[in-house]
Amino acid sequence: MSTLPGPNAALLVVDVQTGVVAEAWERDRVVANVALAVDRARAAGLAVIWVQHEDDELQPGTAAWQWVPELQPLPSEACVAKQFNSAFEGTPLLPLLDQAGVSRLYLAGAASNWCIRATAYGALERGFDLTLISDAHTTEDMTLDAGRVVTAASMVDDLNTAMQWLSYPGRKNAVATAAEVDFGAAHCDAAQAPLMAFDPSRHYVHLAASGQGRQVPGGDAFWSLPEAELARFDEHWLVTEFECASDWPNWERHPAGDEFVYLLSGAATLLLELPTGVQRVPLQGRAAVLVPQGLWHTAEVAAPSRMLFITRGQGTEHRPVTNGT
Repeated sequence: MSTLPGPNAALLVVDVQTGVVAEAWERDRVVANVALAVDRARAAGLAVIWVQHEDDELQPGTAAWQWVPELQPLPSEACVAKQFNSAFEGTPLLPLLDQAGVSRLYLAGAASNWCIRATAYGALERGFDLTLISDAHTTEDMTLDAGRVVTAASMVDDLNTAMQWLSYPGRKNAVATAAEVDFGAAHCDAAQAPLMAFDPSRHYVHLAASGQGRQVPGGDAFWSLPEAELARFDEHWLVTEFECASDWPNWERHPAGDEFVYLLSGAATLLLELPTGVQRVPLQGRAAVLVPQGLWHTAEVAAPSRMLFITRGQGTEHRPVTNGT
C-alpha cells in the first residue's frame, strides 16, 4: 500500500504530443493503447491528468506541442505544463494529487527513457503506489558513439522490467497492459467506501454569498445554506447542509472531486452506481461515506434526515432517477 493517506487513484498521461511521438517506436499501436487506458480509466471513475511538455522545440501553441489527434483531454480534466523530465519537478502536480486524495498512480505516455522513467521514479519516491501501463509508453532509438544503437524496444522492455521488480518500503509498483490493468480495484468504490465517524470537534467552513469563508464549529447545531448563498472559495470546497424528507429525485456526480456525505440525523441509504451494479451503503447517525470523484450516487431516505455535504471541485451533473433506482 502507498505511504500516502488518500483513497483515490489517477491516470497520468505524459507528453503524448505530436512532436514527441512523431518518430516513436510503434507509435500508432502505443497511442491506441494510451487511448484505451484513458477510456477505461474514465469509465472506472478515475481522474485523468494530462502532463504536457514545453521547451524550445515544443513551444505552446505550435503543432509539435499539441496532443496527438487521437487523444483529447475533457474540459473537466486537469492539464499540467512541465519543463523538466519529471512531471513533479517545477509543476503543481503534487499539490493537485494531494488535494484530490490520490495515493495510487497509473502512468502512460512518452518518452520511456526520459519523462516516463523520471516521473515513475518521482512518484515512488514521493510515496505513491505506481502501475506502469506496459504497452502504453514508447520512445525512439538512440544512436551512441561508434554507431552503437540502443533500440526503443529495449528501453521499453528495460523500464517495464524495472517497474515490475523495484522494491520501495510501504509502496507497491507493478506493470499491466492497457487492456488488463485493473483500474477499479485501486479506486475507492462502494465496497471500499468507509463509514466514518462524524467528529463534532472539527471546524468546517461556512461559505457566504460573497465567497468569503468563516469557520463554524461542528456539533449538533449545524447551519443551513439557502441555495442563493452557495459559494466556492480558492480551494474549491463547497459545504452545505439541508434536510431531506424524501428520496433524491436525481442521480448526481461530481466530475472534479470527491464528496463527503455526513448523516447528522435520521436514516438514509446512499446508492452508488458501479460497473457491477448498484451498491447500497446504509448510513446511520454521525457516520459518513466518501463518494469518489465521478461516481453516480443518489439516496433513499427512510426517515427525515439532516445531511452535510462537503464537496471538492466545481460542478455537479444530474440525471433523473428511473424505475426506483
